[in-house]
Amino acid sequence: MIALGGRGLLLLLALCGGPLAAAQADGGFEHLAIRLERNMTDHDVEIVFEVTGGERGLKSLKAVAPDGRTVFDLQSPQTALGLRSFRIESPEPKALEALLKDYPAGEYRFSAVSVSGEALSGSALLAPALPTAATVISPQPGASQVDPRSVQIRWGAGGGRASCIVSIEDEASGRTVLQATLPGSATSLAVPERTLGAGTRYKLAIGTVAEGGNASYVESTFATARRP
Repeated sequence: MIALGGRGLLLLLALCGGPLAAAQADGGFEHLAIRLERNMTDHDVEIVFEVTGGERGLKSLKAVAPDGRTVFDLQSPQTALGLRSFRIESPEPKALEALLKDYPAGEYRFSAVSVSGEALSGSALLAPALPTAATVISPQPGASQVDPRSVQIRWGAGGGRASCIVSIEDEASGRTVLQATLPGSATSLAVPERTLGAGTRYKLAIGTVAEGGNASYVESTFATARRP
């Protein structure tokens, strides 16, 4: 069982990193990554690109797929500072085969030009395999009258995970009240006291993350008791 207080949660997040921990950066880029994300609850899948330039902003950014096609070509020609950080998502088809037909697995090459004229280049690898999704054990999906003072999140999942991501969102406001990245061997998390409110409905998401960054997510809901 992993139990976290406020500072302990922040420390664990800093040490473990997120689903992009295995991505590499080179050629002037601070960070480059491409990954698959599957939502087992909604039965869809998407491609996510994440790119961060160096200290200077970028005035152009291009990505080329393994088959030689340009999948995006972004320009910011009339800004003095440019743009530095990008998160780009594809549409979310139901079939993985349809997504991989348009965004094939393999090495994607990135190139950019900074506002000062510096050329950046690098690459990131998209793996085709997705990890096995977790199974939510506790709180049981759809549970009500959960004591907000002592919530134990437990899940089951197969092996081969580099990390697990757990998040809890207030359904009414959409506010994320907890997000933690845990070692791949983790199967439980004790929610810190005073994180959850009474009489509130929450959405729980658990992601299993493979070594290359591909992730499978499962979602469920639970509600806390009005008078714990």
